[in-house]
Amino acid sequence: MQLYGESVERTTEAGVGSVGADMDSEIRISQDVVEQAEAGRGWTSITDLTITDRECRRSYCLREAIVTTKARVEGLRCEAARLEEEMRRLTSASTRLTGRLNQTNTTIIRKKAALHSFTTLKDLTVKEYLSLEADLTCLKKELENLEAKRPV
Repeated sequence: MQLYGESVERTTEAGVGSVGADMDSEIRISQDVVEQAEAGRGWTSITDLTITDRECRRSYCLREAIVTTKARVEGLRCEAARLEEEMRRLTSASTRLTGRLNQTNTTIIRKKAALHSFTTLKDLTVKEYLSLEADLTCLKKELENLEAKRPV
């Protein structure tokens, strides 16, 4: 298409928008419009434009809309890829936390069983009792921390 004597390529993609048959023809700007543009005179109203001038403006607006839409689509694709990666990362973290949570629960159950396996507290030495109690307290705190970090 010729626009003010310069060659301008038009690119359209199927699905992006429809361009009417009148837009597919080559658009030439009338000589008086070129002279007005070179003289620096502007149009005072839309009625000053010829049909060809309006088509040229509409064609330019369509090209701008296509470029803008393509940029938006590309931005959305990038955002979708970022969100997909974030979802994978969160799923992996959730799986690791669930594993640690299950392991901690199992350890707590074993420690409680060891603590209750003695018939009386007299069977435990003070050192064994304090060690089991400290382990149990630490494991409970770790369990609370893991549950707090767990994604919903």
